Amino acid sequence: MSVCASPGVDQTNLPDKPTERFDGRGIEYEEDMTRTDETWFRLRQWTQGQAPSERLAAQVLAYSGFDNIDPSHPLGGKDGGRDAVCSKDGRRWIMAVNFPRDEQTFGDIKRKFVSDLESATKHQPYGLAFVTNQEIRLSERAELRELGADKGVTVELFHLERVAHILDEPSMSPIRKQYLDIDPGPLPIAIELEIIGTARHLVGGEDVRDWWLEHAAEKERARHTRNRQQTALNPAITRMQWMQSALPPLTEADLEERIERWEREVRRRWAESEDHLASTTWPGLRFRLKNTGEVFLNDVQVIITISGVRGLQCLHLDRFDQAKLLSPVIPAPKDPYAGIDPSFYDDLRIADYPVTWKSLDDSVEITLDLKHLRPHPAWVSEADDIILVANLAASSEVTAEWTVTAQGYGKIYEGQAITIPVEQASIQESLSLVSSADKRSSK
Repeated sequence: MSVCASPGVDQTNLPDKPTERFDGRGIEYEEDMTRTDETWFRLRQWTQGQAPSERLAAQVLAYSGFDNIDPSHPLGGKDGGRDAVCSKDGRRWIMAVNFPRDEQTFGDIKRKFVSDLESATKHQPYGLAFVTNQEIRLSERAELRELGADKGVTVELFHLERVAHILDEPSMSPIRKQYLDIDPGPLPIAIELEIIGTARHLVGGEDVRDWWLEHAAEKERARHTRNRQQTALNPAITRMQWMQSALPPLTEADLEERIERWEREVRRRWAESEDHLASTTWPGLRFRLKNTGEVFLNDVQVIITISGVRGLQCLHLDRFDQAKLLSPVIPAPKDPYAGIDPSFYDDLRIADYPVTWKSLDDSVEITLDLKHLRPHPAWVSEADDIILVANLAASSEVTAEWTVTAQGYGKIYEGQAITIPVEQASIQESLSLVSSADKRSSK
């Protein structure tokens, strides 16, 4: 049995089990158990010497926003008290690295820091970035920063916990593998999602509806009056028209009863009428997915859940039907030779189309299914697929939460929530789009 033990650990009483190991601090763990602090432990037990530590420290600084990093002599040589020169926000910094093996006392750390600080001040930097594999407590950090302030130097400390946290970031997995020999496994899913578009809430619809009800009813009464007058002047022609329409002549009482039923039906179905107007005049959402990782992704599924909305199918403006917005008081007879209703095609979708959606109780769930997602270029949906209708007019935004899964990854990636603005759309603006389209088509 191979046992790793630190000095001071009594090896005579170690358990004789092939699966039991002891780490460098004498703490027992299972051989095949994944350590959650492996990065921390390998940094503390650093055995690779000065050159790799300086190169690793430079990677940590690059991740943290430093640039123009110019190492001095990682392989040995006079560096004038500078392990590297770098910059941040346009200001000059000095990097100092301290990677001893095993735990050091704060006195040892402080002596090394003071030595590096004295050397750095000769070059008049704005700041000193001190990178170490040692633990430094809060009070000790404050003390080291105060020493720097006394010299007029800003100090940024990259202590053991901070360095380990940076190296455990998914994007740092290649660095972790290179310097600590920690196998990252499959590269993590790294995807950016952009939702292009807004949710909308219709305003002014009821006022327009009430005006239309009154206007259409009066128009139908006037037409009925003209028909009665024509009947009185030429009864034969009027009877022929009624025979062709297969509708008996209406009395005034019949007409008023029909208008009353029509008004009730229009009010009952007005929400559907507004939805039809929105479906044909409002812009829909589009989606953009960017693979920011360094791996090709296959069988990618993104599930987006947007709360506080409902969805409508996005139709082209030429699918607008006036009868679906405001049906006539007396519908015209159906043409038996009219052919297939164009709305039959509204629900048809191209096979394997990557965007699908469904409405839930108080939200919409959108699914993007992509066979492949390359690091370049980004995937963008080809058309407006869904229109979002906000449930509350007072809302200024709604929230979209999203997850990603892909072939070969057993875990679900959860993206950061996305806010989608909510706009108010007046019914007059939507109707003006319909009117403009009618004028263009009539030319």
